Amino acid sequence: MAGDMIITNDFVLINFPKTGSTFARQIITDLYLKKLKRNRIQKLANMLGVRKNYFLRELFLPKTEYLTEKGDQEDQHGRYVQMPEEFRQKPVLSVVRDPVVRNISFYEFGWWKRYYAAPLEEIKKLFPTFPDIDFQTYLKFQKYNSRYRDTGTDINDDIGEQTVQFIQYFFKRPREVFAKLNDEYIYSGVYRQDLPDMTLLTTETLNSDLYKYLLGCGFSRKEVGIVTTKGPVRPEQTKRKTEKERSAYLTDDLIRTIRHSERYLYRIYSDYGIVY
Repeated sequence: MAGDMIITNDFVLINFPKTGSTFARQIITDLYLKKLKRNRIQKLANMLGVRKNYFLRELFLPKTEYLTEKGDQEDQHGRYVQMPEEFRQKPVLSVVRDPVVRNISFYEFGWWKRYYAAPLEEIKKLFPTFPDIDFQTYLKFQKYNSRYRDTGTDINDDIGEQTVQFIQYFFKRPREVFAKLNDEYIYSGVYRQDLPDMTLLTTETLNSDLYKYLLGCGFSRKEVGIVTTKGPVRPEQTKRKTEKERSAYLTDDLIRTIRHSERYLYRIYSDYGIVY
């Protein structure tokens, strides 16, 4: 299994949850390990600078997204703010997904049933049948649970959970961003100055996106050919429902609600050429 935050000589891969990043991590780790193995055999050529000096490092970082986390557990998802200073000038690579579909993926994955930030007694008061709740109730639960994220300030209730999480993961100084988060900050594009040099791939076109990106990193078509044909890599816990079952989660009103609450995130994605 590939690690948490992957650092290469070309970029840093940040693993944004439930986007297909397990697939990306596995491909990238395999390709760079193969390059490293070949380079060890040709040490002299590397020393002379004849061949590219490949580098791979996997970091397992403490969980610190929520105020209730003590940082004594390592997670599969490291954030930019946790990145060692020596690597922060590297471009960032990550994968994103339509927030509507990503909500469904979170719901089905079910980690929220065991890992939650809010006190259980409070959750039970608001959601008496927890964790046996439907999708619409789950969205309300996530919004409540999001109050315990480490943001440094109270977040407007109509700002979506995924928007808050994105800021925590990718912005250079998340707490400062939360303090000034408003329409002008996002829609003017000023927010871009608080992000690193970053490329976002999409779950929906991940195979082709990752293929093109790795070609740009100097890999040959032969080396990255597997990317175009490899199927999805999903955690073992995932119990994927049929598209018919998934469509039953959604109503037009619910979709509008999600799109409104994640409006800042949709705008950021569109600025990166990703339109949902």
